[in-house]
Amino acid sequence: MPGAARASARPLPRLARLLMSRNELRRPSDRVEGAVLVTLAAAFLAAVVAASFVGAHMYHSQRAADARLRPAVAVLVQSGPTEILNGSWQVQGPGSGYG
Repeated sequence: MPGAARASARPLPRLARLLMSRNELRRPSDRVEGAVLVTLAAAFLAAVVAASFVGAHMYHSQRAADARLRPAVAVLVQSGPTEILNGSWQVQGPGSGYG
């Protein structure tokens, strides 16, 4: 039993030994199978990373759409000191803004 626990405690060295060793008893199909497993694992890892980025982008764009955030251009009513400025802006729909 101690040997079985020790072998299962180190999966990465075991995987590397299975994929990279020059064991004469391994068939070429075993090597191909190992390469396919590594390729699939890398592809799924890349898919998870890409899905997280796409999901975060969709979340932020949906939040912005829900908050009705849109760019607005401010037009100054009068020139004055830079500390206190009054401006007006037009919004889409009825009315306009002033502040």
